[in-house]
Amino acid sequence: MDKIHLIYGTKGCGKTKKLVELANASVATAKGDLVYIDKDMSRMHDLDHKIKLVDTSEYDVRCENTFIAFVSGILAGNYDIEKIFFDGIVKIVKNDIENLEKMFDALAVLSAKFSVDFIFTFSIKDELPEYLKKYDTLFKF
Repeated sequence: MDKIHLIYGTKGCGKTKKLVELANASVATAKGDLVYIDKDMSRMHDLDHKIKLVDTSEYDVRCENTFIAFVSGILAGNYDIEKIFFDGIVKIVKNDIENLEKMFDALAVLSAKFSVDFIFTFSIKDELPEYLKKYDTLFKF
């Protein structure tokens, strides 16, 4: 079963802060490794040193296909990953959330296959797209 969790709301409402808090709180109970994926290294000093911070700009991630390959590579290189936190998925893949259904379907397969929780933040002005309503909403701002 896939384990995809969402944190969403309008721009500037505290989604990243909540994601960082969740990631840091996970350190105390994690049995596996934790990874935080962002478009840059700006959270380096916010995250617990036990969380692996990965900057997608270093790996030429620029669309949904390269993103799926990127996440697959991370999972292939470490079977002990328990959770991956994705900050600002829309900015990472450079596409609107409304257009990412196939990407989320592929991520759901990876989540289930490798028993990894995926936690995403993204900004949205309107209602959540229908395809995302099947996933767990952790926080809506």
